[in-house]
Formats: sequence, C-alpha cells, structure tokens
Amino acid sequence: MEVDGTTLHFRRAIIATGGRPAVPDIPGLREAGYLTNETLWELTRLPERLVVIGAGYIGCEMAQAFARFGSRVTVVDQGERILAHDDPEAAALVRQALERDGVEFVFGAKIARVERHGDERLVRYTLGRRRAQRDRRSAPGCRRSRNQRGGPGTGGRRGAVWEEGGETDDRLQTSNPAIFAVGDVTAKYQFTHTADAQARLAVRNALFWGAARPAIW
Repeated sequence: MEVDGTTLHFRRAIIATGGRPAVPDIPGLREAGYLTNETLWELTRLPERLVVIGAGYIGCEMAQAFARFGSRVTVVDQGERILAHDDPEAAALVRQALERDGVEFVFGAKIARVERHGDERLVRYTLGRRRAQRDRRSAPGCRRSRNQRGGPGTGGRRGAVWEEGGETDDRLQTSNPAIFAVGDVTAKYQFTHTADAQARLAVRNALFWGAARPAIW
C-alpha cells in the first residue's frame, strides 16, 4: 500500500475509512452554502431557523438536538413518514416525540432550489401542484461511503466495487484475502456500535485462527 509516496508492506490490513456526508443534487445548494451532520456542530451561534433535508435517523437526530437548543426546526422529506426503513409504529412514536420538542415536518416535498439572500437561505419546494417556501438554513442529513470506485478488490475471487459501500463476505473479508473492511465504508447500517462490533470480528479473523461471523448486519 502506498501512502504519500511511501510503500507500506503488510500481511493483513483492515480498511476503516468511515463515511462522509452525501450532499443532495439540489440546484443552488452548493452556491448558497449548507451544513452537514459533521459541520453542524462547529457552529458557535445557535441558528434561529434550521431546515433539515431528509427524515432519516441522522436528520431526526439533528432536528431534535437543535429544537431542544431553541431553534425553529423544519424537516423536509420527499417520503410520507420519518425513518422510512424502520418499523412504522416505532417511527410514529419517534415523530410524536420530535413534534413535542417543536420539530415541524413537511412530507411529500420535492425541493426545487436553494437561494441565498445575505445570511439567510431560502429553500423552495413543491407539494404536489402547490408551491411553498421556507426561509431557513439547510442541513443535509445523509451519508455515503468514503471509498470511490476501484478499491482493494484485487484477489480475483469477486469483483468488489467500492463506491457506495464495499463488498465483503460474512467474515468481513474483501475479494483480496489479506484485506478486511469494517464500519461505514462497507456496512449497510452506518452506526458507531455496528462499526465497533465489526472491528472486533475483523481483528479476530485477520490475526487469529478460526472464523468469527456476525449473526446479522
């Protein structure tokens, strides 16, 4: 492996490069400026108003935190409910809790564009045939793997494509038998506790005899 011009030799390697925010392709968003679930915590002043794009677990977490801090928070999502991949009854309870904290939800919304006017951002979206707009700061709440196409899949057993999450077997081994991968870079569930559990298995499989496998990911 080459790092900054230096070649490093290894018998086993574990890739744990994590994830990065996935910025939606919304006209004007990059020009207007935005916050992510990483840069949001660098704020030194509480925003009066905040728009969170996406009602997944990261978006809901950010929305509740800033609503409790005192911001007026609106969560905008093109779906029909929060936490779309989770149990509907559990998601309904989470929504009720967030609404008690003051979070407002807008579902079925297609964001048309984001505009900047001074220090304010104007988020324009469409609900069916009706257009609406919100004057808020925008904060996308999705993540993607840090890997790009063409990673460590060089062993020939499988064609691993490392773009939206790398391919591993049930031992967390890539198509190169000397290389393992854990965490957001490969996991379907991008949680800290998932990465921790995977790291424990990968270290065992990479360095010791036997084959430890997860019950489910």
